[in-house]
Amino acid sequence: MKQNIVYEVFIHKVDGDMFMTDDQKVDCLNEIQNNMRNMLREVDIACTISFHLTSIYDHTIYEALSKVV
Repeated sequence: MKQNIVYEVFIHKVDGDMFMTDDQKVDCLNEIQNNMRNMLREVDIACTISFHLTSIYDHTIYEALSKVV
């Protein structure tokens, strides 16, 4: 497996009722990050992962895409 591959994970629709505050968004992001990294560690896969919270109703989708491109 190539070690220099970077995976970009887009967590979309963070504008819904589930995420009323920024703290809830950050908590969700941290949980997803921890779960993903733990799963990859269990199967002994070392890679770089970047996570992006996005919504089509604000600038976040454009910002995230511009960072990847």
